[in-house]
Amino acid sequence: MIRMLLNIQEFKLRKIVLQSFIVLFVCCSQNFTHATNSINNKPIINTDSAFSFITGGHLYGSASVNNFTPAATLIANLDYLNSHNPAFFISLGDLFLNIEKDLDNYHKVFFSKLEVPLFNAVGNHDISNRRLYEEKFGETFFSFNIRNNLFIVLDTEVNDGAIKGAQYDFFKSLAEKEFQEAKNIFIFTHRPIWTTDNGQLGAVFKANNSSPQSNFSNEIKPQLEISKPVYWFSGSLGHSACSFFYHQESPYIHYIQSAIRDRYYDGILSVEIDENDKVNFQTISLTNQKLSVLETFDISFWTKSTSLEEPFNFKLALLLI
Repeated sequence: MIRMLLNIQEFKLRKIVLQSFIVLFVCCSQNFTHATNSINNKPIINTDSAFSFITGGHLYGSASVNNFTPAATLIANLDYLNSHNPAFFISLGDLFLNIEKDLDNYHKVFFSKLEVPLFNAVGNHDISNRRLYEEKFGETFFSFNIRNNLFIVLDTEVNDGAIKGAQYDFFKSLAEKEFQEAKNIFIFTHRPIWTTDNGQLGAVFKANNSSPQSNFSNEIKPQLEISKPVYWFSGSLGHSACSFFYHQESPYIHYIQSAIRDRYYDGILSVEIDENDKVNFQTISLTNQKLSVLETFDISFWTKSTSLEEPFNFKLALLLI
């Protein structure tokens, strides 16, 4: 009889432990869905209050300055960026110039010193050795959730600009389920595939619109046409003379580009979500320049007849000759 009672008590205890584990798992699943490890192995800390994140692309800077580290303008501002205490930092692709050569120095001067989780929407340079990238950092498409704000990172390199196969199934599943509960939807890619079949945007980004296989207009965009804010960030911003682009496609869809080039105009973007889930942007100069608000870097800004290029420094004339 005593043994039977002990067995019953043991069974009840195991049941309680199992139920507690299930509750804990469900709670965590509500905050972090399909999450992957951050590049610098730091966890996202969930919050019930206002929070922010930092984003920007082409963090390796200039291909002509090949020192196997991120852009000097970025490294010089790590303390400042850490002091903003963002929830995370999402690179918009081309984090590395050459992952095989850069990896060791990146760990020394960037990953180990960045105090917040770092994620990356892979660009063509990052997956020059895809096997190595995935071995070190895991999946190249994933999502996570903070306070019912949904964050989706996609791989626009694996199918030449198209979202296909398992990645499309993943995106469609999010659209059918989690889009409905999300207060804001944030999507991160390297290529601005949203320029495909869009004459106005395609004309602005001729040098970056290299997505011949893109299925954005007929399969991806229709799933974004919902009555809640969608912010799509990309980081392939080549041949530019500023670090930002902003375009509001509809009352709910916003397209944004951000990238640096190790130049005087380098800037990074802080995205702030307040207690009421309203989204605000802050442009942060990495070279102490005075920057306008993000919304001023629109199509009209990018199509100005006046040149946006950095003024020529005549003191370098003899050196260049």
